[in-house]
Amino acid sequence: MLSCPTHGRRLETEQAFWLAEALGEPALDRAAPEHILVMDRLTFQGLTSGTVSLPRRSVHVGVWLRLLRTLLDEVSLSTSQVRRHSAAALDQIWVTAGWPPRAGITVWRPYEKFDTVRQEALLEAAATALDLIRTGKIAARGSLGPLLTVQPYQPVYEGDRPGAVERARTAERQAMHQSWAEAQQEVEKWFDAARIDDAIARQIFGILTCFSRTREAYDRERDFMIGQGIPASFLPDPEPGRFASSGGVR
Repeated sequence: MLSCPTHGRRLETEQAFWLAEALGEPALDRAAPEHILVMDRLTFQGLTSGTVSLPRRSVHVGVWLRLLRTLLDEVSLSTSQVRRHSAAALDQIWVTAGWPPRAGITVWRPYEKFDTVRQEALLEAAATALDLIRTGKIAARGSLGPLLTVQPYQPVYEGDRPGAVERARTAERQAMHQSWAEAQQEVEKWFDAARIDDAIARQIFGILTCFSRTREAYDRERDFMIGQGIPASFLPDPEPGRFASSGGVR
C-alpha cells in the first residue's frame, strides 16, 4: 500500500521520517492521489474484513492479492515481450503514471527484489492501470480481468402492458380489498358499541354461538368476547339443557 485510506495521505518511509527529524525539518505530509486511494481502499478492506468489493462482485482477499500481484508483474514487462495491444496499454499506463517505462527497469525481477522507489513506482502504475480499466481506456484481459470492470447495462423486458381483462381484474381486486377494509371497520364499530351496551353484546354473542355444539365451543366464543373488552356480565350462560348430552361442564 502507498497510502492511508482513512486519512488520504501518502505513507512515508521510516528513514525519511528520521532524516527530517535530524535536520529539524517537518516530516513529509503528502496527499495521496485518488486513484491510489481507490486501490489501497480495496487492499485495506480485504485485510480488515477478508473480502474485497470489486465492481462486479465481492471476492476473497486472497483473490484480490493474487490479482494485484499479477498486475505488478505485468506492468514491469517489456513491451517487446507482449503483443501490440498490450504494448500500447503498457505505454499508456506509464505515461499516465508519470514514470519512465517499467520505472527504469532493464532486467525483469520479482517485485519483492526491487528497492523501495521502484516498488512505489510499480504500485503507482498498478493503481493507474486499475483507474484506466475502470474508465474503459484500456481493456483488462485474463480470467480475473472482468472483475475490474463495471457490469454493462443489460435491459430487462418490462412485460406486456395490462389489457382490458387485466385492468378489470385489478379493479375487482381493489374493490374487494376496499370492501374488506370497510367491513373490518364496521365490525370494530359494532364491538365498540357492545363494550357499553349489553343488548348489542348479547346479539353478537348469539350470532357467534348459534352453531356451538358443545359447552367447550360455547365457552371459547365467550372467552373471545371477553378478550375483546366486552364485560363478562353482558354474556349470558347457555340455556338449561342445551349441552346436556355432551356432558361438558365449564
